[in-house]
Amino acid sequence: MNNYKTVLILIDIIVLILASLLAILFLSFDYDLLGLKNSPYILPKEFKEIYDYLPWALFLVLIIDLTIKLKLTGFNHVEFLGKYWVDILLTLLIPLLFPIKFAKPIVKVYKSSKITKSGIKIYQKYLKVFRHRTRK
Repeated sequence: MNNYKTVLILIDIIVLILASLLAILFLSFDYDLLGLKNSPYILPKEFKEIYDYLPWALFLVLIIDLTIKLKLTGFNHVEFLGKYWVDILLTLLIPLLFPIKFAKPIVKVYKSSKITKSGIKIYQKYLKVFRHRTRK
């Protein structure tokens, strides 16, 4: 039992380190998602590959953490869900939310089409106003 608690403390430290690295790399490579024009700091492009795999490493460590916690509860699913539901929820959010960063190009296309649509509407209103004045 004590060995499991020691391993859980070690896993918590690993999760903290991985999450910190992920935050640092996020600010370096996906700063535009936060509305920043430039990265607060520049990292070599080679770190981008690490950034792409880091969420999945974090996910794997969290799965190991949940497995040990399930064993600590004696495989009692009700107690496990009652005690660790937040951990389960946060672990499940990683594979659900990280693919969203790949939607960034789609968002840019959507924004440009929205700007184009606004431009067309302005042009139509312009024509409507000035056609109406010239006909009188």
